[in-house]
Amino acid sequence: MIAKHYYRIEELEPKFGISKSDVLYLVEQNKIRLAFYREAAHYIIGGWLKNGFVAYGAVNYEGMVSIERDIGLKVFAKGKADTLNFQLCERDNINYLTGEYPFSIPLPNDYLCNWDAKSLDEVKWARIPARIYPSEGESGMSMIADTIKTFAAIQSRGEKTEETDALVEKHYGKYPKKVLRGMPVTLNLSDACVLFTDLEGLGAIPTDKPVTIQNLKEDSEANYLTKFDNDFFRLVAYTYTNMDKPTAKKIFIELEKDAKREEDSRIFDTNNILLDAVDDKLVWKDKLSRLEEKSVSLRRLENILTEVKKTIKAENTR
Repeated sequence: MIAKHYYRIEELEPKFGISKSDVLYLVEQNKIRLAFYREAAHYIIGGWLKNGFVAYGAVNYEGMVSIERDIGLKVFAKGKADTLNFQLCERDNINYLTGEYPFSIPLPNDYLCNWDAKSLDEVKWARIPARIYPSEGESGMSMIADTIKTFAAIQSRGEKTEETDALVEKHYGKYPKKVLRGMPVTLNLSDACVLFTDLEGLGAIPTDKPVTIQNLKEDSEANYLTKFDNDFFRLVAYTYTNMDKPTAKKIFIELEKDAKREEDSRIFDTNNILLDAVDDKLVWKDKLSRLEEKSVSLRRLENILTEVKKTIKAENTR
């Protein structure tokens, strides 16, 4: 039997008893992301903030990519969907090209809100957010302005062009003359796959791995962290095991950062329970409580971390 890194949707039912409608449900519930194999292409890697995409560098990549939940749902609904945005799933296949900003168009712009060069070693996500590498081109508003000027010049036979130009500049001058524009990629449902690691995370593939600190770092929250009282405890445990035993303060700082990131760019809060970080407190959503929004201070987090470490220690001494 061939050990595969990914499976096409039609393979899942005979092999694992997972139907196409099951896959749709899992995408709807944000339990898995549809994945696709892509041939070598250039991307901008980075992370999503609330005001846009912050780029870390330009790369070349060939391999599996996953897509956002909303795009996955469009693929199911229409049989295909276009997107500029992916997560690169195979770190070893990434060829880092440059950390220098390669475009003449100033930042921020509609495609990139900032450029903050980072090496691959500094990017800790298992799946790295990426956008299709864009090209520089004339903006739509600039083309409209040029068309108006040309039409006015023809109509007036070259007279009063200065007046027309001034009027056009007044209305269109605020728009950039050049923009970064990516070429959207069309993804077809017939090519959609599910990654082996996602199937493993769902428990669809049996595993005999012992519970160790190393395995905690490798496993998803869904596999192991059911030992804890609530989602926030699980988040603290997941963060702790992936930061090589940090202090409560360091965990608090990292979760503050995650709370400010867009959901697809969060490093530790992969279940997206953090709502905000305000007044030195982390605000999170408790799905199992009548009081949906709860907050945690650094002092409370210190106590939670103590309980989390006791649980982990107990599991590893069994």
